[in-house]
Amino acid sequence: MNVRVNLNYPIYDGAEIVFRAPCDASEVTGLIVYYPGDAGEVSSVFTFADAHANDLGNIDALFAAGAVVKVIIDTDTNMAFVQNAATNAYLEEKFAGIGGGGTVDLSNYYTKEEVNQLAEKLVNDLPSLGLATTNYVDETLDTAIGDISTALDGIIAMQEYLMSGCMKTITFTVEYDNNVYTANEGMTWFDWVESEYNTTDFYIDGHNVCHEIGDALGLNGEAVEWIDSIIADAVYQRL
Repeated sequence: MNVRVNLNYPIYDGAEIVFRAPCDASEVTGLIVYYPGDAGEVSSVFTFADAHANDLGNIDALFAAGAVVKVIIDTDTNMAFVQNAATNAYLEEKFAGIGGGGTVDLSNYYTKEEVNQLAEKLVNDLPSLGLATTNYVDETLDTAIGDISTALDGIIAMQEYLMSGCMKTITFTVEYDNNVYTANEGMTWFDWVESEYNTTDFYIDGHNVCHEIGDALGLNGEAVEWIDSIIADAVYQRL
């Protein structure tokens, strides 16, 4: 038996999907995802796997009935990597380019070892310099400061890349408070409610997404469910 998940966007390599384990998890062997295609709705079947692409068979031993399961989709191998069984190192290597982040080129920046060598050379050269070489000292200091600044630029670039998580952000509006909210692209309502983006006390009630005043959230007259992905630039309403 395959767990069925409906998406309102085309499946892509590295997509994160959240679903709730059925009552009898021992019967689950895979995940079937329905999503919009060029000629209408299409579906793909994915096999549950751990971080090293080992087939898990079913999820009986991993999740209790009704538990929330998160997987990362690999469209090349048609595998659904169970996050609980995956290691971050493997997934970061596999999906390093997702979201347009790609690889940061640090070839023009000094390494820590090179910065240390420059600093050591500067310290060793200073005692042998006379008063007549003041200009040389100033030039050497300026060069060293510039080299260190270049190295720091490289470190900052790497930090910004790592902190971005290779994720793009989107915005959406809730009609009854006119607030503009932010989410990561592809984020489900379940993840968003538990994230720092939820600034006005939205919560999950059963399958519905509700506001602090108790009204369910909807889009185009239909209730929004916790497993749905947030749509960029959408205007959600109170049902």
